[in-house]
Parts: sequence; structure tokens; C-alpha cells
Amino acid sequence: MAAVGLLAGNVRVELVQGEILDMPPINAGPASLVDKLNRLLVRAVEDRAIVRVHGTVCLDADTEVEPDIALLAPRADFYRAAHPKGTDTFLVIEVEDDGLQHVLDVELRLYARHGVPEVWVVDIASGELISYHRPSAGTYLNRSASRAPGVVPLAALPGVHVNLSELFTS
Repeated sequence: MAAVGLLAGNVRVELVQGEILDMPPINAGPASLVDKLNRLLVRAVEDRAIVRVHGTVCLDADTEVEPDIALLAPRADFYRAAHPKGTDTFLVIEVEDDGLQHVLDVELRLYARHGVPEVWVVDIASGELISYHRPSAGTYLNRSASRAPGVVPLAALPGVHVNLSELFTS
């Protein structure tokens, strides 16, 4: 829509089940945590995955979301021909300081329904990392939360771990 002039090119929106949702600007705190997570993930996964920051994931014809971070299956073309789908996505990370309820009410169900095996929600207000695993029938069967996450395995990449012990430190 931006390409044909229906939306300004700098407007942050997501297409969720056919509805265009206005997304708030990214504040400094969440941006900083996204940068920190990006660095940690790139180091941990090396060439076993693509780390995409604020990029589109196409869940279906009516839903294109832009998670803070998506860990994608490696492809030689880096998804040049088409956006990755839920089944191409190993992990989604959402860093939230004020949109937590939308993530919990809407996005988690979408990710689960479209086969994203793992979602992390970084809740800045509570200082918690909330992890969701094992999607089934539009929900996640496993949920865990930690204020001191430590070394965390990546479910889709056996043997790969990310040290998140300093995630909530400055």
C-alpha cells in the first residue's frame, strides 16, 4: 500500500487478519533490548539461522506481521523472492513496554496457528522473559517465565544456547 501511495512510507502498520493495525513508534528501551538480543542471537546461531530484526513474516494472505526479531531457517536467497512464512520461522521475539496485551491476546494465537515453534515475549515492565513452546490448535502448550533467564536453549536448533543472563541489565 505504501508503494501505491495509500500509506506513507514511514508509517508503522501490520496486517492482521485483513485489518491494518497502526503500530506505535519504537521507544529507546525496547530498541536497546532488541539490539542486545540481535547481537546475542547472531553470535549463538552463526550460519544455522537468519536473524531478522523488524522484518515481515507472512503468516497467510491476510496477515503480515513484523516481530521485533524473527529467527529464520537459512536460505541462500535470504528470502529475497518472498517473505518468510510461519513454517520458515524458528523463533519470534516480541519486546514489549506497552503492547503486551495485544501480543498475548492476538499475536500468540496467530504464531501458534501458523506453526511458529517458539515465541519469547520480553516484558519490560515486569522484567520477565516469557517463553512459549509447542504450538497446538492455535495455542502454545508450554509457557514459562523468568526474571533471570540465564542460558536458554533454542528449541528449533538443538545444541544452540543463548546466554540471556544480562538481558535486563544496562
